[in-house]
Order: sequence, then structure tokens, then C-alpha cells
Amino acid sequence: MTEIRVQADPAQKRIYVQGRLKDAFSSRYGGLPFYFVVEADRAWNAQWAFSDTESSGGSDWSPRDGGGDAYLALDFGAETDASDVSFRVGLSYVGRAGAERVLTQENSGRSFDDLVAAARDEWDALLGRISVEGGEARDRRIFYTALYHSFLMPTLMDDPNGAQHEYLGFDGTVRTADHPFYSDLSLWDTFRSVHPLYNLILKDRHPDMLRSLLLMAEQSGTLPRWPSGAGNANSMLGFPGLIVLAEAALKGVGGWDENLGFEWAKRMTTSTGRAGQECLEDFVTIGYCSVSVSHTLEYAYAFEAYSLWARKRGEDAIAAEAHAKALNFKHHWSKSRGFFVPRDRAGHLDEGISEEDSSYLSLTRAGKFYIEGNAWHWAWSPFNLAEEIIGLDAATFTDRLERFMKRGGKALGSPWPVHGYWHGNEHDYHAPYLFALAGRPDRTQAWVRELMQNKYSDHTMGLDGDDDGGAISSWYVWSSLGLFPIAGSDRYVVGSPLFDRASIRTGDSTTLEMKAEPAGGGVYLEGVEVGGSALTRAWTDEAALTMGSSIEFRRANEATPWGRP
Repeated sequence: MTEIRVQADPAQKRIYVQGRLKDAFSSRYGGLPFYFVVEADRAWNAQWAFSDTESSGGSDWSPRDGGGDAYLALDFGAETDASDVSFRVGLSYVGRAGAERVLTQENSGRSFDDLVAAARDEWDALLGRISVEGGEARDRRIFYTALYHSFLMPTLMDDPNGAQHEYLGFDGTVRTADHPFYSDLSLWDTFRSVHPLYNLILKDRHPDMLRSLLLMAEQSGTLPRWPSGAGNANSMLGFPGLIVLAEAALKGVGGWDENLGFEWAKRMTTSTGRAGQECLEDFVTIGYCSVSVSHTLEYAYAFEAYSLWARKRGEDAIAAEAHAKALNFKHHWSKSRGFFVPRDRAGHLDEGISEEDSSYLSLTRAGKFYIEGNAWHWAWSPFNLAEEIIGLDAATFTDRLERFMKRGGKALGSPWPVHGYWHGNEHDYHAPYLFALAGRPDRTQAWVRELMQNKYSDHTMGLDGDDDGGAISSWYVWSSLGLFPIAGSDRYVVGSPLFDRASIRTGDSTTLEMKAEPAGGGVYLEGVEVGGSALTRAWTDEAALTMGSSIEFRRANEATPWGRP
């Protein structure tokens, strides 16, 4: 932290603190300013502000070095039991007046117990949007913990002021909006299963997140892919923000300016020079990124989402052009190796590169071409072009995928990737659902259930890696319900429902009911009905869910032919 200033006002029983946070992300745009006011329930006799190198008993103090840790000690007198002192806090990223307003609006006149009860009620209502029955008590604990984790980000960054919301814009100026302003969106992680979950159960709140993304784009000149605080940290790769907007549009989520969103998708894919467009020019001209296989695959994912969005809007020419560019990922395919491998600018495939070398585990030549993983982990993307991936070598696809899954191991919580399936990172955690699209839904059902049982726990270390804004947790939520979204599209793959019943309240007065019979039945499926109509394929779409409002699964103890071509 830098630029720290501490002001004490014993008469008002208040302490004002301001400064600038410069962590790994916020330092990329100059730091995030913060202001907070602390109000005690009684006066104090004296105060001392100090750092590691200096101290002051004054009422207005800033450390001379401008940074480092700062502390404040208050003396309430020997007769006061410290446990009897209560403090209220108001926080703002806009200014001191905003912090005071938040303190008054959110905390004034309510006791600590009142605030705890209100928070409990709000969380109960939010978690109650999905009610489940059946399964073991352990399953339900893991499920609701996962659902809770799915809501921990993004962050509300605004100060309500009447009907308006004040926030610090991505251009560094204080602005107002007529809706809540969100930031801290780990989009490369969360576009895959968190935002699809919001499209389903947060129809009343998700539009404000989309509107916030568009405000960030207008103020910074680029559609952000990792907005953090009041700036774009620009972490990871590709255009995940575009995918989030496209999927919301494809699924009919209203309450945001879809036309403006589509315009930003067009800008991000047709002009260069903006943050987050590494090697985009090569992708659209020579057809691939020679510097990274992963970049090509992630751009292909975004271009296909853009194509589907354009098709729905009747922009057929744009859709065709974007789809053609999405297929650029095939330029990296090596049929002899069965992997996507680097291609240099002269067009030569690197057939000799090792599929075992990971950017996490080695500094070998392969490491720079695969982001956070290796050729095995990136062999199954982009998910919204699954049929195209399968078609590259359909005869061997399920065998290769089975080998990949078996190499993953059953250990929970390894901090490093294994050479096979790695549930602790997002680039490959859709892989078990590809079996269903390749004609083997029984393998999807078996693997998904095994992962739910072995890669999650109700103990302290209950996840198989960094949750990344609820991404790993939301995988469990979806899989427990028997569906998994193909992000960047309007489709869902059918998996293996964990619970006997689930009632999903979407936030717009509609409810989706799910039922699996027999109660406590097997892992496999022998039939599925959506809205009373039999589903013969192993996937469904948003229109069917919206029109049907119910899904019925018929369970079996052994693999069945259901869902096979």
C-alpha cells in the first residue's frame, strides 16, 4: 500500500484512512485507491499511528516512506473491557464522502447481530435459488459450498447514492451509472461455467455485470479479459469477455445493450492495437499464432462464439467469416501426433515437440507454446467447436480421450498439473463431456461421477486446485444437476445427475424442475425427457430448457445405448 493517510477525530469517534493498493494486478494500472471510515461506539483517550520506522500521536499522519505497513492503536482507558468496543466500517473506492455514505446507509442504527442476521438471510435467499434433494449429506455440503464459492466474485465496486451508483471508472475518473458496477471478473476462468451459471440462476443480476463490462470497454478502449478493481489486469489470453457477452445474447439474457456488445465484439476481432490482442493480426492473416498454440485455440473459441451470435442476429456474412477464422485452430493439428503442435511463420509444424512438457513444470521449448499446461491439456479445445475437434481423427478420438482421463489420477488437490486430465485448471475440465458429443455418453456419465466423488471434499482442502473465481466449484454445481454448458454457445451436454430432485429458481420468476429416477439410482442413464419430450441425443439447448421448464432423467446401474448415434 502507498499514499497512506490516517486521520483521527475523537470528537466524532471516527478514523479516516485512505491510500492506494498496489498488488500484482492493481499495480498494472497504477494502483487502486481506497477510502474507509471506522466509527467506534465510544470515545477513546489517545491514539498512536505508526509504521515499521516511525510513529505519531497526532490526529493526521502519513508515513514518510509513503508505503509499507501502517498501524493504529487506540487507548479506551483501563476501565474499558476491549470486548465491549464495537466498530462500524464504511468502505469506498471513490472517496471519503462515499465511505461515510456507505457507513450511514449500510451500518447505521443496526447492531452487529442485526448485520449478521441480515447477511445470513441474504445468503440463504441466494443459495436457495437451487434446492436439491437426495444424495448423501456429504454431497449436499459440497454442493452448497460450491454454490457459495460460485458467488464470491465479482465484486460490487460502487457507492449507491440515491438512484445512482458512483464508481471509479477505468479511465481514472469518478463516474455514475444507473445500475450496480461490478469488477474483479476472472473471465478466462469464469466464462466456462460460472457465467453460464449466472445466465441460468442470476438473470436479475448478471445483466449488471454485462453492463459493467461494456462501461469498462468504453472507458479503456478494449473489452477487458481480467478486470480487477478499477483497471484491466489483462491476465491470461484470448477474448473471454466477448464469449461471456455472446453467450448471454445467445441465451436471450436481457437488460443490457446487446447492440453495443456486438459492436465491441466486432472491434475486438477486426481491428488491432488494443490490450489483449497478442498475435491477433497473425491469427486473422496467416491463420494461426506462431508464438503460442494456446492463443490460437482461445481466439478460435471467441471467433466461434462471435459467429454464433452474428448468426442469431441475422448477420450471416459476418457469421460465415468469423466461423471460417474460428477453424484456424486446425492449422496446428498434427494427425501423426494426435495433438495441436506449434507452427512457425513459414508454415512448418513442429512434429518433434514433446506433449509431456508443461509450461508449469519445465522451461523447455514446449513450455512457451502451451499456457498453463501442455499439449495433452490443450488437445480438447475449443469446446464450442467440439464436433470439429472430434472430426480431426474420429476413429481414435474416444480412445485418446480415455487415455487422457486415466492418466489424470485420483489424488485430490495436487498443486501441479499431471500429464493427463487436470481438474485443477479450466482449459481441460470440460474434457469428460466430450465423450457424449463423440457418441459415448456412458463414458461421460462414468467419468463425471468419478470426478465429483474424488476431486471434491467437504474437508478444508476440498478442491483440486485454485478455484479461480468459483470456476472449479461451478463445475461441481453443473455436474451435480446433470448438465454442463458449452460456453460460447446455447448448448448443454447431458451428464450424470447426482441428486434425486433439484428446483432451480432463475431470478426472473421462472423455475426449472429436475427429477432423476429411481431415487438413489445408478450413474448411467437410459432416457431423458425435456419438457415431456424424449431427448435422444446427449445434449440439449437453451430453447428446450426455456420452453420445457422440466428435465427428467431415468437412471440405470449399467451403461446403456441412450444418446449414442
